[in-house]
Amino acid sequence: MPGIIQYSGQLASAKHSSMASSRKTQRQVTMTCTDPSHHVKGGDDYIDAVHRIAMQRGVRLTTLRENVLRLVAGSAHPVKAYDLLQGIGKSGTAAAPVLAYRALDFLLEQRFVHKLETVNAYVACHHPGTGHCVPFLICDGCQVALELEDGETAAVLEREAGDLGFTVRSQTLEVHGLCKHCQR
Repeated sequence: MPGIIQYSGQLASAKHSSMASSRKTQRQVTMTCTDPSHHVKGGDDYIDAVHRIAMQRGVRLTTLRENVLRLVAGSAHPVKAYDLLQGIGKSGTAAAPVLAYRALDFLLEQRFVHKLETVNAYVACHHPGTGHCVPFLICDGCQVALELEDGETAAVLEREAGDLGFTVRSQTLEVHGLCKHCQR
């Protein structure tokens, strides 16, 4: 596939870590991005980019919204809402569950995070400044979710839906399997 760039980073294995655990096992993971010009790397750079985009859109990234976003973005695997509530409590911010869910709704609406329906969890959008349809590769072994920007697959799905008289509002393709590390 032309235009693909690979980058590597250390991610904590979901088999051996959780937001509540202080012991994390590190492993090398290679992720794929089909449009690197949209990709924001690094936690603080990511939060700064989201702040800039929020300002451009005329919306506010409140302290609670930013805390929720940091928890999602800082995780090496999709984060469940319950884990976010625990993480918010540990950060010293008191938040009722309804406020945390409102923060997640805002982040979803602004496309700063994605919800993976099949695992009922959230991941940070690696392309926060662009509207795009997102295929995910989800490892059933370690729970790592890899976001791919693939306009071709999205276009085929929209065309097929349109041919059937169906208007697409959103789409997230979730492909389950085993990553190369879990296949060993």
